[in-house]
Amino acid sequence: RLGKYSDAVSFMFREIMKYPTNDLLWVTFGLIHESENQIQSALKCFTTARHHMVKQGINNNNHNVRFLDEKIRQLEDTNK
Repeated sequence: RLGKYSDAVSFMFREIMKYPTNDLLWVTFGLIHESENQIQSALKCFTTARHHMVKQGINNNNHNVRFLDEKIRQLEDTNK
């Protein structure tokens, strides 16, 4: 399982370097980190995804932005 996680992280890192403003890549990267209980890394990814969504003009009331807000809130609570 660890090999699959590190492979996934390597793959996502390469893709994000190619497409750094792609919010879907950041969300996926966050979910990968979250699945391995890497809370700080997941938080960074979800926060970055949200930033790019809003920067692209996606409304704060959009269901994807709300999803990220909830994920961020949950992870921050877990991290306390």
